[in-house]
Amino acid sequence: MKLSVLTALFFLLSMPLQAQSYNQALEAGVGFDSLTGNYDNWQSAYIQYERSLSDETLGYLRFNQTRRFDLSDNEVLTGFYTELNENWQLFGELGGSGTSRVRPELQGQIILSRALNNGYLISVGAHRSRWPTSTTQGYSLQLERYFSQWRWSYRIRQDHLLGGDSALSHAATLSYFYDDWSAITLALNQGEEAEKIAPQQVLITNVKGISVYGLHQLSPSWGLRWAMSFNQQGDFYDRRGVLLGLRYRF
Repeated sequence: MKLSVLTALFFLLSMPLQAQSYNQALEAGVGFDSLTGNYDNWQSAYIQYERSLSDETLGYLRFNQTRRFDLSDNEVLTGFYTELNENWQLFGELGGSGTSRVRPELQGQIILSRALNNGYLISVGAHRSRWPTSTTQGYSLQLERYFSQWRWSYRIRQDHLLGGDSALSHAATLSYFYDDWSAITLALNQGEEAEKIAPQQVLITNVKGISVYGLHQLSPSWGLRWAMSFNQQGDFYDRRGVLLGLRYRF
């Protein structure tokens, strides 16, 4: 789980869509990652706009600025989440970077979910990222359950570096929802991932990490986004990260 680029789905949905009572939201934040070895530290910043397109659909537009390996990238992402009917949901995202020094020049993902009995939800997804010199693609399968004020999930993800190796990773989360739209999550991950570990080098590396992140309601309109993470990227480096963001609903 790359906490320097938190998944769009978590940023978009801190709780089920039917619990969202606002039409629009604006969020901005900054992140910092400290790396061991001879690697430069990472910095990031983002701004995101969300809008309810209908009672069943939420859309968003996101701008990221990322600095890694002493290089900077700007990135634009757009996506949606929609309830197709009472059992099926669909999430999609497309974006890219015009400079693509450290971020993909084009990336996309799509996730289809189905609600089951007793609060269970099963999801299948596909993703693809293209850099100037490399392309990765893969699939994911996730099972999660909502019960009372809690949610747990387990995800298995496959990545394939075209012309190279394949990778398999596992991630598990436990979330607690409180105070209307506040949430805190503990996340663990282990396995292999395709990661850009240098400006011109995308490799399959062993990874393991732990993170804690959440959204805390400050008032009916304002919320505080936060995250702390620790990740081991094979033998290349260890990374410790923090993120803070401010969210306004209207």
